[in-house]
Amino acid sequence: MPNATRLLWEPAIYEHKAALIGRSPGEVAVSADLLLEALEAEHRIYGADFMTVGLDVYNVEAEACGAELAAGGRDACPEIPVPLWSMEALPAELQAGELAPPDPETSGRFPLLLEAAERFRDRLADSAGPAASRGSPGASPSVRVAASGPVSIAAKLVGTEPLLMGLFGAEPPALALLEFTTAICLAWTAAIRRVKLDAIVFDSSASPPMTGPDLYREAIEPLHARIMSRLAETGQTVRPLVLGGDTTPIAARLAATGATQLVCDYTADAAGFAAALVGCVPAASNGISVRRNVRPALLCGADLTAAVADFCDDLSRLPRPVAGTGILPYDQDPAEYLAFRRLVEERLEGSL
Repeated sequence: MPNATRLLWEPAIYEHKAALIGRSPGEVAVSADLLLEALEAEHRIYGADFMTVGLDVYNVEAEACGAELAAGGRDACPEIPVPLWSMEALPAELQAGELAPPDPETSGRFPLLLEAAERFRDRLADSAGPAASRGSPGASPSVRVAASGPVSIAAKLVGTEPLLMGLFGAEPPALALLEFTTAICLAWTAAIRRVKLDAIVFDSSASPPMTGPDLYREAIEPLHARIMSRLAETGQTVRPLVLGGDTTPIAARLAATGATQLVCDYTADAAGFAAALVGCVPAASNGISVRRNVRPALLCGADLTAAVADFCDDLSRLPRPVAGTGILPYDQDPAEYLAFRRLVEERLEGSL
């Protein structure tokens, strides 16, 4: 992980990767060569401290199970328009706990992502040279491979509303489905770790208001904790658990999973999010950090000075802050982000 002697940066770049090389998201999503080219352009242009290998991050696992992917057009990610299964007709083997997860060594786009990630990591190592150190200007970023969390995989497989209705009713098919999707996440993150890369787990379908504190604590937190524990056992020290939206109501529970990096999205109040973590023993003991996202629209707003001031104030309220963004749109102008970053760093100079 880059060191924290300065503010660390992590813009959320997914479909925007494709724009950096003049391609559509659908083209980049299915080509290891194009994904590698896009990652290299992202690194060259943005110079972030953390980079994610992935584009349509919530489709990969469901596609490997057999769901069909539809192209997203010139500037949008591919999507799965029709769920693979229904809650009323889940495979009998799944409900019996006998359905094996897809093999990440051979199934779907798992091998493509690993290939692009390993090639990108190796090129960074070759170009950095022996004197480079993370945290210094131009140093290699932390490279992380995207993995979907169990709730988001399940939502892709059967649809969000049927899944949530089943979970609220603690119905056995919904719980069995989450066990299966947790197995998928564990298998995929284990494959990522076997090639000595870090995993970043995305599970925004578990975010409030779709879930609440009680449902999260009872049905979802144990699954997230199992995934984070397995990552810790493999030696991954920075364990990001990314849930978008306002997760303040479950912030303390997210910290209790063993995740070491959480997201305070732009829809959440930074002070309220920080207060939710106060007194949380895991947050104090495992050195948790919080990525604060800026709303992308503010990067091209008329009053950039006010946006910078508010963002810096938010960063000052959060433990071990990382400067992030909401998902940058396909046609985002990199110059707007870089101007914002420069102004933030100037304002914070000497304060970290």
